Amino acid sequence: MGSPFDNAKKNFLSGHSPEFSLRKVFIATLIVGTVFVILGSYSGFYSIGFMGPIGFMILYIAFGRYIYRGKIITGQFADSCYYLGFLFTLIALAVSLFSIKEDYNSSILIWNFALALFTTIIG
Repeated sequence: MGSPFDNAKKNFLSGHSPEFSLRKVFIATLIVGTVFVILGSYSGFYSIGFMGPIGFMILYIAFGRYIYRGKIITGQFADSCYYLGFLFTLIALAVSLFSIKEDYNSSILIWNFALALFTTIIG
């Protein structure tokens, strides 16, 4: 008897190649993480901008390892994790540099650079 997770896995992959489905999850993770970076930088709640992308990266890694075990090449999945971390790095750096104005707040810059480093390490 299968678990509810096995049924969800079967329904998620039905009719699509694993690479196509993983691509959709990658793009969704990138978009949601980017929104968290921007919200965290401009709302003043820096922990949201820091923990959001990292949390979604961890979910992406867990999701990919569970759903796609044996269905995609491990090297391809590892590369996608690295690229996701690298893209979050670039986004965090861009938001940091874009947020520098006359009313310069160094804490925004420090949080975004910390996010950039951690997403690169996790990826």
